[in-house]
Amino acid sequence: MSYKPRVTNVEVLRPYVLHLHFDDGFSGTIDLEPMLWGEMFEPLRDPVQFATARPEYGTVCWSNGADFCPDCLREWCEHGVPVARRDELAAADPC
Repeated sequence: MSYKPRVTNVEVLRPYVLHLHFDDGFSGTIDLEPMLWGEMFEPLRDPVQFATARPEYGTVCWSNGADFCPDCLREWCEHGVPVARRDELAAADPC
């Protein structure tokens, strides 16, 4: 069985920027601003809404029900958030 990262703690450093702690001891900082678009994530552009980030279900959740896959969060912390046009990201989304 392969390791599935789980977020254990979330610190909101400033709008769009989180410092995440994972269950294996890894921690990293991530700027999610490039990913905050679309029906679920655009409300998080409001700094008050973004500040509601909390660890839940092994990932980061917000009061509006938004969350990100913990595997993606870990990858983005290690290697940076992918920066691409919205249409490119939408076309690559397998869901």
